[in-house]
Amino acid sequence: MGGEGFEVVAEERRTKAFAGFVVNKVDRKGRVSVPAAFRANLDQLSLKGVFVHPSLDGQALVGAGDDYLERQRARIEALPQDSVERGTLETAIFTMGVALDFDGEGRVQMPRDKLDAVGISEQAAFLGRGETFLVMAPDAARAMIDADARIARERRGALWRQPGGGT
Repeated sequence: MGGEGFEVVAEERRTKAFAGFVVNKVDRKGRVSVPAAFRANLDQLSLKGVFVHPSLDGQALVGAGDDYLERQRARIEALPQDSVERGTLETAIFTMGVALDFDGEGRVQMPRDKLDAVGISEQAAFLGRGETFLVMAPDAARAMIDADARIARERRGALWRQPGGGT
């Protein structure tokens, strides 16, 4: 009896969505504090750090946990072995990406070449994007937020009619 008709399903590790906008100082050594809410999400995955890779448009660094990394690996492995797309994505995510450990104060030391590539010097903006977050130069982040807000206002009806759209 008890349990007939029920299936045991393995619990999937999921984080809450990365949400919000925070600007933090970057010190001379490239250390920057990851926002506490973002660290809490990463802690749910038993991570002691974060994985970052350049965004495909080159404007930001994409930060995420290993759950995101595994989903990207699976998506990439579904592509033909010798395809340009597969090679490009493998390079962009795995070759150019780096795992960064948190120090005792919740900071990571970003490699200087990664910061320079996206124009980050004294401050870094963290932008929640759901399953990932972006790390950008604050002025570029604010410009992107303004542009996205304008597009959302202009296309609000069409945006919500897309598959998976809201109310």
